[in-house]
Amino acid sequence: MASRAQALIVDLRGNRGGDPDTVAFVCSYLLDERTHLNTMYWRSGERTEQSWSLPHVPGARFGGSKPL
Repeated sequence: MASRAQALIVDLRGNRGGDPDTVAFVCSYLLDERTHLNTMYWRSGERTEQSWSLPHVPGARFGGSKPL
């Protein structure tokens, strides 16, 4: 169980991005509280969309105070 580990290494080499909702879901396990992750600007329609970590996740969080 990763939530019980003292530290965690995440290897993202070769990663070309992903769905913002999936990124927010994964980040939610690595942070202790709701956190602003990104703001995307869409030229079409001139709108912005914020991405935040989730306030609740199923299972235990790894936490934001451990080495990552």
